[in-house]
Amino acid sequence: MNDKYTMQKPIMPPCQAACPIHQDAQGYIKSIAAGDFEKAAYIILEDNPLPGTLGRVCAHPCTVACTRGELDEPINIPGLKRFAVDTVPDYVLQKPEVERSEKIAVVGSGPAGLMCAYKLRQQGYQVTIFESQPVAGGMLRLGIPDFRLPPALLEEEIRKIEDTGIEIKLNTQIGKDVSLSKLKSSYKAVFIGIGAHIDRHLGLEGENLPEVRSGIDFLRKVNLNEEVELGDKVLVIGGGNSATDVARTARRRGSEVTMVYRRTRDEMPADEIEIQEAEEEGVVLRLLASPSGIIAENGKLKALECHEMKLGEPDASGRPRPIPVEGKDFKIECTDILVTIGQSPDTEKLGDLMGLEISKWGTFSVDSLTKETNIPGLFAGGDCVTGPNIAVMAMREGLEAAISIDRYCREIDLKENRAQEYTFEGTVTASKNIELTKEQIKIPHIPMEEASGSFTEVVTGYTPDQARLEAFRCVNCILPDSVAQHQNIIDSIEKALAGGLSTIEKIAKETNLSEKETFWHLIAMTKYGNATYEKQVFDCFNYALKKEEE
Repeated sequence: MNDKYTMQKPIMPPCQAACPIHQDAQGYIKSIAAGDFEKAAYIILEDNPLPGTLGRVCAHPCTVACTRGELDEPINIPGLKRFAVDTVPDYVLQKPEVERSEKIAVVGSGPAGLMCAYKLRQQGYQVTIFESQPVAGGMLRLGIPDFRLPPALLEEEIRKIEDTGIEIKLNTQIGKDVSLSKLKSSYKAVFIGIGAHIDRHLGLEGENLPEVRSGIDFLRKVNLNEEVELGDKVLVIGGGNSATDVARTARRRGSEVTMVYRRTRDEMPADEIEIQEAEEEGVVLRLLASPSGIIAENGKLKALECHEMKLGEPDASGRPRPIPVEGKDFKIECTDILVTIGQSPDTEKLGDLMGLEISKWGTFSVDSLTKETNIPGLFAGGDCVTGPNIAVMAMREGLEAAISIDRYCREIDLKENRAQEYTFEGTVTASKNIELTKEQIKIPHIPMEEASGSFTEVVTGYTPDQARLEAFRCVNCILPDSVAQHQNIIDSIEKALAGGLSTIEKIAKETNLSEKETFWHLIAMTKYGNATYEKQVFDCFNYALKKEEE
């Protein structure tokens, strides 16, 4: 299994360190800036078998950590990932060089299960995924609307994973069609990645009314083209990405939609862009409001009663605790309520759990490092362990489990030489006085009048010119062990430019660098706002491109 995930504290730039699967963001961004889109795509594919999907729906912790964000706006890293892979749609995933005899079972085809299966298949294991639904993808397929993640794209990415030699059995419920104990006895190891598909309840009287439903179940039915009826006035309870997905989907079905959230907009866990797009599409936010009662007449939903809230001291989540304002209750008339306040795994559907330990939160208890349960050879990860989390974190869980399963099959200690702390984020030394160039290149969307009533994908993606401009904004963060060396190289290149040298080949010869090193340091110079030699640098690039064409 890849040493990158087992070595002690590898030093990484902030974007890569923040990514749960440690994608080499700088690597593919550099390649995009250079116009080598295919190389960028294959850098991404080294770690990520769902690249187009994550380029659309990832919560992008890499962008939050981006150094450029301290200067003006962060690089749109997921937008560039999406661009690179969309540009090379016929990519092929790596197949194993050798075959192993051991059979591995993976329960659930969501991001955790797919990642675990793919990484094990790369090692030559015979992997079968068991999926209870008629489609593969887990919450990626059932919990994200088409206008954010086109199902055809996800299906194609899953097909390419299957093409590496993985079998996916749909409509196969563990606990009903085959028992967990049978699976455990028939396979060398088992990974459980069933996600968290059950919405939590409000705990209010009247919640059993037919008009009060699970938001996740609503999305699942819409995504599977099942019949769903909604009235004119829909309330969505919650403030996360799933809640905004539910609200935007209900809005597309013609209802007036209000999101009810107990804190302010600043505390909403949903991505800002998702909140902004929801509002632009007509979704109303009712903030500082906490449901306190459900009002019905003649057995039919009429309104939601709420407490007005104010913010107090931070709670365990680090966000200000919402506190009811005395005497400030109000009602919101509604025809439907869609509850989206968090999910838990449906462990009961697995039938006899063979003594598997379940936490007080209803999730599987596993070793935090190895992902092994209390039953040897049986592993679990993703939302069914962590609770609802972002897709790339579920993929990380699947990756860690794959490392453990590989070791288990080889009879190697599951913990030896594996660090709990996986990365060390190097101190970035990019000067805060860098001459600011351009703000983030905004990724194109379809016109809003088309988006509000359509399930067509809202974001259309960068053009090649836009992608290169955005990639060029990367400040190419420098870590402590390379600062002096980098500055010496820049000084020698500046001296060569000042002497009139105008090609990468000549500068490389003058500075005793390779042409590749020269190329990337020239890019770094212009990113650092060095306007003195900007024209000469671009002349060097143009010369190199023309030579390549010849």
